[in-house]
Amino acid sequence: MNIMEVKFSTNLPLPDWLQCVDLQIVHNDECNWTYGSVGDNTICTRTVDGKSICGGDSGGPLVTHDGNKLVGVSNFVSSNGCQSGAPAGFQRVTYHLDWIRDHTGISY
Repeated sequence: MNIMEVKFSTNLPLPDWLQCVDLQIVHNDECNWTYGSVGDNTICTRTVDGKSICGGDSGGPLVTHDGNKLVGVSNFVSSNGCQSGAPAGFQRVTYHLDWIRDHTGISY
């Protein structure tokens, strides 16, 4: 599955165009190996070409190219930097659907 994540940064001047990076979803074991235990509520992504989400991107969307569906919300990246090659983690939206429905009234 190809994934697109909108990138926000507060450390750099704002670009004239929307920033995004293609990420690959990988098994959570890759995040477990790097960061310790992550739960089923996490989507672990691998960086592509040394690019990833960066510090300050927390809360940014992880959406599919196919249908532009929101599947995750950026949560963590390696403290070694966004070009370290380490995986990044996103909160899995489906894990929180009951809470979303209960607090917004939106049903799926």
